[in-house]
This record gives sequence, structure tokens and C-alpha cells, in this order.
Amino acid sequence: LGCVDKVTGEAKSGCQFQIQPLALGTSDPYSNGGHTHTDSSRPFILGGSDAGFKYDGAIHSVDSDGQALPYYAPIVSGDVVVKISGFDSQGSTIDDAPPITFRVKVPGLVPLSGDTYNLKCVANPGSDGCPARGYQHLDFYNVRSDVGPRMSKIATDYDKLAPSDEDLTINDASLKWGGLYDIDNDWESPRHTYHRQGTDVDIRRPPISDEDNFERVVCKNDGYPYEEDDAHFHLFFEPYQGADWIKGLCKDKGASQ
Repeated sequence: LGCVDKVTGEAKSGCQFQIQPLALGTSDPYSNGGHTHTDSSRPFILGGSDAGFKYDGAIHSVDSDGQALPYYAPIVSGDVVVKISGFDSQGSTIDDAPPITFRVKVPGLVPLSGDTYNLKCVANPGSDGCPARGYQHLDFYNVRSDVGPRMSKIATDYDKLAPSDEDLTINDASLKWGGLYDIDNDWESPRHTYHRQGTDVDIRRPPISDEDNFERVVCKNDGYPYEEDDAHFHLFFEPYQGADWIKGLCKDKGASQ
């Protein structure tokens, strides 16, 4: 950032700037939180959570060479609209720069196909946790482009081993733009920590009759199956940095029997 004399066009020293986030959200339907809501009155509010836009609120003095100020993206996806205000060396207000919009999203996420498996809220929209039952989220079946084909292969391979089982059913994956997944309508302390980058999916567990071979199939297709609870498996398709335990999920499960 820097400032110039409007008359001479020369760079000035002694100017001061402050960055303020104005809003998370523009006219784009995904711009507040990275997905649409069936409850439009419950947007994410900047400043209401540590997940929001991080800024220091400080006054930054700059010389005639200007100064680069850091921007810290939130873990909530969306359009962050930022205002930059300033003062000259005498303390007089200078013309504000036009608001800047930063689009925060995980690039390249694509919808799961549901070709060889079911998507819970597509196959049965009246299920608990689906929009037809009042759930306030849409667009939560998105993944990184390499995950979809691997998920399809897992479903096909497992069907060959357990043809009498129901088709595998995915509960959820990531939001349309990725980022923090406010499951249970909670921005402050949500679960689904690993559902932010399009690399993880949850699979319904009860219909799977041969769990050992299911886990082997997942590992064979470069996934990592985790028995998260009695209701579902969590499939990692990325061994997160610093989480070596994820790789250990496939120890001795490299191939199906």
C-alpha cells in the first residue's frame, strides 16, 4: 500500500493505513460460507468466530516506497470484502481505495458422480441430515478431481466381493467451495475437521457386511479407511501432513482377498 498526491501524482511518505473486513459474501450464492443454505437468514458473520477474516487492526505507516501488508485468509470459504482506509501525515483522511474482494475457496472441487454408489441425500432426500428434513445445507458432495474416480472404483471392487450388499452410500464430503464445514449449523466449534479440502468422504457403515475386505479395497485404491463410529467409515484420500496415524490405517490391508 502507498499513497500519492492527487495533484502532482508523486508518492508521499507518512501515510497510514488500516484494513477492515466489511463482509463475507457477495451476490454469488456460494460466497458466504462456500455453499448455499436453505436458511438464508443464517449467514456467517465476520468477527463472530476465530474462523473469520484475521486482521491485526493496526495502523500501518508507510513511506514513499509503500508497504506490503499481509492478508490472512479465513478457514471459511467465501468472498471477503475488505476496506482500506488511510490518513496523510497531517492526520487528514485520504480517499479510500475501492473495496477489494478476495475470493477464498479450494480450487477445482467437483461433484461426486454417484455412478457406482449412492449419495445419501440424493437417493433418499427424506433422510435425517438432508435438506428435505429441514437440514440447512446444500452442496456437500464435492471432492478433489482425483477422488471421484477412486471412489467409483472402490464401490465397483467392493460390489464384486459382496454382491448381495446394498450399494455403498456416501453421507457427505466437502462444500462447493470447500473450507470449514459448519455441520450442525455451528461456525465456532464444528466437527468435520477433515472435510475442508475435498479429500475426505463419509460412508454409511451398517450396510457393509464384510468390513475387512471393504477396508482392503479402500487401501488398494489409495484411500485410508477409519472406523469413525458405529454409523460410518471416514475415508481419507490424503495422508495429512503431521498425521502419520492415517497412513497406519492401511497397515497389512494393501489388497483385497
